[in-house]
Amino acid sequence: MKKILLSFVLTLAVSAGLLAQPVLTVGNITGTPGNIVNVPVTISGCDGNNGGTPITAMQFFISYNTVVSYIGLTNFYSGMPAGDWVYSGNNSQMAANWAEPTYTQALSIPDGTVLFEMQFAPNSGGTGALNFIGDNQMYDVNYSLIPGAVFTSGSVTVAPAAPVSVWNGTGNWTTVANWSNGIPGSVTNATIATGTVTVNVPSFAAVLTVEANAALTLSNLISLNVSGFVLNSSANNNATGSYINNGGTLTVNGNSSVKRWLSGGQHHFISNPLRSTVELSSILAPGNPGWIYRYDEPTLAWVNMWNLLEDVNVSYGYCLNYTNIQMLSFNSTNVDPFNPNATVAPTVTRTGTNGWNLVGNPFPSAINWLGTGWTKTNLDNGIYFYNGTGYSSYVNGVGANGGTQFIPSGQGFFVHANAANPRLTIPKASAVHNNQTYYKGDEQIDNILRLTLNGAGYNDETIIRFDTDATSSFDTDFDAYKLMSLNTEVGQIYSKGDVEYSINAQTALTSGLEIPVSVMIGVDGEYTINASELNSFSGNVAVFLEDSELNTVVNLRETPVYTFNAVAGASDRFKVLFNTSAGIEDPSARGFVYASGKNIFIQNMNGVAEVYNLNGQLVASARISEGNLNTISLPAVAEGIFVVKVVNGSNSIASKVLVK
Repeated sequence: MKKILLSFVLTLAVSAGLLAQPVLTVGNITGTPGNIVNVPVTISGCDGNNGGTPITAMQFFISYNTVVSYIGLTNFYSGMPAGDWVYSGNNSQMAANWAEPTYTQALSIPDGTVLFEMQFAPNSGGTGALNFIGDNQMYDVNYSLIPGAVFTSGSVTVAPAAPVSVWNGTGNWTTVANWSNGIPGSVTNATIATGTVTVNVPSFAAVLTVEANAALTLSNLISLNVSGFVLNSSANNNATGSYINNGGTLTVNGNSSVKRWLSGGQHHFISNPLRSTVELSSILAPGNPGWIYRYDEPTLAWVNMWNLLEDVNVSYGYCLNYTNIQMLSFNSTNVDPFNPNATVAPTVTRTGTNGWNLVGNPFPSAINWLGTGWTKTNLDNGIYFYNGTGYSSYVNGVGANGGTQFIPSGQGFFVHANAANPRLTIPKASAVHNNQTYYKGDEQIDNILRLTLNGAGYNDETIIRFDTDATSSFDTDFDAYKLMSLNTEVGQIYSKGDVEYSINAQTALTSGLEIPVSVMIGVDGEYTINASELNSFSGNVAVFLEDSELNTVVNLRETPVYTFNAVAGASDRFKVLFNTSAGIEDPSARGFVYASGKNIFIQNMNGVAEVYNLNGQLVASARISEGNLNTISLPAVAEGIFVVKVVNGSNSIASKVLVK
């Protein structure tokens, strides 16, 4: 009853013109150089207890110029919280709209109340008018326009933004503490030196540089205006500065460039990170000869692009080699130089039994091979990079030679089509900031053996792992092929089966399993094979390396580095042997029995070893000693399961082995 009576009284008063008219006033504020400026918007004449006109709704527009850049609204009056307002701003004006949320009563507001504060960052500097423009309106208790409402403009005065400001850390563009000289304006050469900055408000800069290993994210519906844009790189193959646009508008009123540092005299797989084709001549380096090739899947051949003067297209990979160190630069004069599409689809093919396609990351950030939105029809799950001296591979959580799920900006990579009509689409949704150098290691994986061949100043890896979902043949989801280095001096190591593997996933680990391991030696000399990640296996698993050329077997748990001499060429001289002993948790303390070919090996045991067939017949025996790797050779016709019994006084241990 009281609310109805108040509304009735207010209606009569408004009709009679007895109430004061509302006044909305923008303040006149001088800001501190380099800092955010808060300008209050104050209301009077709406206090029903002091003869004012309570209101039910309002809308207004305030313009500003390049003296400042608009950030947003803050510090809302508690009686009109932020959630009750609809507001937005761009490069020249702010619009705001409020309505009493229940649509049942007028709101009485004390005189001099600050409805909110507008936030601005310094831009070109000076004094800028904050003018009410357009159709500004207030409404009374009847939701009728108040014709006498007054809108009083204001101003903001700031010093110009600094000529240079450098960002270090992670946060929003408006995090003043992370800038060396305050928030940039259109006159500021801004550098993102470290960390990640998110552009959360309409922002400006002169030349904006994102340094190597740093990152910039442009938020949805936010504008960023700059006179130049550089994604930088640095020596030692550090990742290029990263940029992700999550739905904002980037305007570059000048030149843009994406750089990548390349070591000299080595092959590098590159890709074009811009939205448009790049002319081949633009990446020529006067005084630094180079070669650039594309891979032609139908002919299984590298095609020299210098001879054909072909352009560097988007989403494809290329092999580039400069004689000396070179800072490669992809340049653009487009207002928005980067790919705006949700997906990019390079053409991939399979001709005969080939299927190798060199494609490239089309975005100015890393992309996640395991991210959402990819289409990988009739394609293996592995990807292959070139690291300067050899191939890196990655599949299903495991990487060899530094292979990773993250594909850097400007990086080319091989995919393999395994059937006709393959299709690949690369989604923008997979874009990530990842400071991965060009081509991070594995996640934690159980039952994985990494073998590294070292020699002649180079190294190469192969991996053997176990997964119950894998098979003993090539699995497109678990295995990766061995691709040989483009440098014939680099020694290579790989396991063999139905194909040559860089990553070989086997099914459940079984005792007596043998995996052939081969090497391709580039230069005569001394080499080592280094076994690592042995702790990923349980304690009752022994892993041995057999060298058939020297008739030597070493326990890799005890001797993880094996040294040998070799001449140039391919050699199938090695095997990796796995043996399990149930119930033995410390193999070095209790010993192992395993078989390879027609030989039975016994290690870390004393006494007499007796070998029986399954009919209980003794087929061989020998005295063994703990300090040696003991060998018992069986007849050439021996095959099947044998029981090995080691007797030492009153103690005996029996093991089963499979002889093939």
